[in-house]
Amino acid sequence: MDEKLYQAFAELEDRHWWFTARRAIIGRLIARWVPAGSSIVDVGCGTGGFIADLQSRYDVRGVDPAPSALAACRRRGLRSLHEGGAADAASWGALPVDAVTLLDVIEHLDDDVAALRTARTALRPGGHVIVTVPAYQWLWSEHDVLNHHRRRYTVRRLRLAHAAAGLRPLQIGYFNALLFPFAVLQRGLAALRPATDMLSMPVGPLNRALRSVFASEGALLAGLGGSFPFGLSAFSVSVAECGA
Repeated sequence: MDEKLYQAFAELEDRHWWFTARRAIIGRLIARWVPAGSSIVDVGCGTGGFIADLQSRYDVRGVDPAPSALAACRRRGLRSLHEGGAADAASWGALPVDAVTLLDVIEHLDDDVAALRTARTALRPGGHVIVTVPAYQWLWSEHDVLNHHRRRYTVRRLRLAHAAAGLRPLQIGYFNALLFPFAVLQRGLAALRPATDMLSMPVGPLNRALRSVFASEGALLAGLGGSFPFGLSAFSVSVAECGA
C-alpha cells in the first residue's frame, strides 16, 4: 500500500466514521465467535487501530510487511508486533493461535488462497479465520488502483477461495449495506475528478451520524448472526475443514 495512505490512516483511524464503525462491527463479530482471553494474530495490521481495540480482551499481536505501519503501531504503544507477510506464518511469532484476522488484506495479494491456507495452518483445533474484503468487481475504481488491490469479491468468490484453502465458513455475507446507495453515487461522482484517495474528515455532526448508521449493522452481524444481501464489503468467519 502507498506510504501516504499509511500516514493518512494513522492520522484518521481513531476519529473517522468508516474506521471506527468498521472496527466496532468486526469487534462484535469476533466477540461472537472467539472467547475473551484467546490468542489472535492480526495479519496486515496496518497502523494498529484494530489491535488497540482488542488488546484489553485478547492476547493479540500484529503482523505487517511495512516497517512504516509497524512504526505507527509502536507510536500507539503497541509492542507485540512482527514484520512479515500473509503467506509466511514463520514470521507471525508463536503458533498455533485461536484466531487469525485478515481484514482487508487478501485483495492485495496475487495468491489469496495461499494466505488463507497459511492462516488455516496457524490455528489451534477449533480456531477461527476472520476475513473482510471489498465487494463487487463492478465497483472497481481508482480507489482500488491507489490501494494496490488485485480484485474485489462476491460472497461466491470468497467461498471458493476458502474451499480451495481448506476452510469452511460458519458465517459469511456482506456488510456496509445501509450506506451502499450513497457510496455507489459518491464513487460515480469521484470518477469525474482526478483521483487522490486521500481521506477527508467530515464535520463533527456528519461524522457522528455516518458512524452511527454504519455501526448499527453490528447488531445483525454479531447479535443475530446474519448478514446483508449486498454491501460494499464481504466477510467470513471460518474454521478448518475436517481432514484439511
